[in-house]
Amino acid sequence: MIDRTQYTELVTVVILSAFVPTLIAQQLFQPKVVDKEEEEALGAEDLVVIRPAAGPTSLTSPDPVEPS
Repeated sequence: MIDRTQYTELVTVVILSAFVPTLIAQQLFQPKVVDKEEEEALGAEDLVVIRPAAGPTSLTSPDPVEPS
């Protein structure tokens, strides 16, 4: 059997074992804030990589496929 003090310590340790790693992860893996202009510029770069400037195909308007 455990007494009231040991129970309190065990409950405290269990709660902190969930809370402390969460705080550490939020500090270490905080996402970078990007302003609107930079976000738009990055979005335009991504489109150039996905959809080349020259070429017969386009991802936005695929050729229709005839059913068999």
